[in-house]
Amino acid sequence: MHCEVRLVKENTSIGLTIVYGSNNPMERKFLWRNLINKSHMMQNFPWIILGDFNTIRDPQEKVGGATWGNYYCEDLRNCIREAELDDLRFMGHLLMWSNYSEGKRRITCKLDRALINDSWKDAFLNAMTYFLNPSISDHSLCMVRMGTIEDCRKIPFKFFNLWTHHENFLSIVAEVWSHEVQGNPMFNVISKLKKLKVEESLARQKSKVYWLKKGDQNTKFFFKSIKGRRNRNSIYRIQREDGSFVHNMEEVKEEFMERFKSVLNGDEYSNVNLNKLKKLVKFWLGSEENDILIKENSVEEIKETIFAMDNNKAPGLDGYGACFFKAGWNIIGDDVIKAIKHFFKTGHLLKEVNCTILAFVPKITNPFLCKDFRLIACCNTLYKCITKIMANRLKAILLQFINKA
Repeated sequence: MHCEVRLVKENTSIGLTIVYGSNNPMERKFLWRNLINKSHMMQNFPWIILGDFNTIRDPQEKVGGATWGNYYCEDLRNCIREAELDDLRFMGHLLMWSNYSEGKRRITCKLDRALINDSWKDAFLNAMTYFLNPSISDHSLCMVRMGTIEDCRKIPFKFFNLWTHHENFLSIVAEVWSHEVQGNPMFNVISKLKKLKVEESLARQKSKVYWLKKGDQNTKFFFKSIKGRRNRNSIYRIQREDGSFVHNMEEVKEEFMERFKSVLNGDEYSNVNLNKLKKLVKFWLGSEENDILIKENSVEEIKETIFAMDNNKAPGLDGYGACFFKAGWNIIGDDVIKAIKHFFKTGHLLKEVNCTILAFVPKITNPFLCKDFRLIACCNTLYKCITKIMANRLKAILLQFINKA
């Protein structure tokens, strides 16, 4: 069943398709053809498909009973791919149907789902499906929350590697870097990176045009993948330990803050006796090893450290990854080297460099509790360079004082 629904609060309309798939795989092929044909008409219109598809997308979506291999999942997979659909992120039950048996006879499956097209992802960035506890049915209740514009967060600046291919990239960097900045070498680099964020707007616009013109057939897949990741990875809702849901973004932030404060700031501490520790540690650095650790940084050491970094690693708070520094090295390299040397001489690190983005990475397919996420730290490239130099120097002498026993 297909209909157009008018959303009064959002002042817009959506396409809504309600699905009940047949138990017969051959009869379901008519459903797949209908959805694929309908998708062509809904390309520029937010569209959601809800219901019981009576099949699964992946063998892992079924527990118990006879094994359903990849062959059983192919029809739904092909339909999703050809119709350019994706699962709307969800909270609650992962397996929405059960035969209510016990023990080895129990079977649970993900037969119900909410599928959306790309236009939906653009229109409702923070929409969410909730699969709640079943009542009189053997299926979980399904509820879709559209979200509100107020929930959308401001996206921080991030330098995209493809911008380095723009014809004006180096000229824009050179223009910004030609300005004189008063302050120490580290402040000089940070100030120019900040100014470059303002100047990058033209490059951002034209790089997209360049990418579209020079890209191949994978371009469409590339942008679709970005939207898919945003749909899956954004956190707009969370469930408390007591089972209640948090929808307000400020409350979501508070839940995560409280959770990881308890993890990172434990009350337990160790009162180390330094005299006892000295008796245990028999190794003392000799003058040669000490020289390795404190020797002056060379230009080659700093450059090699930065150029050894992965271009695709997530950047820190300033938004600039290693790819930017490599691409603009002939312009910015001297200032970067001076900034790194300045730290090792003075031990002074600006707060703009000594800051970290804590990103939440899902531990499971369907995270909805704070404990379902793990933290990773995204550091600025200058900070990574400094710590990598320290680590490399320590690595050179580490084996000498590790007890082989």
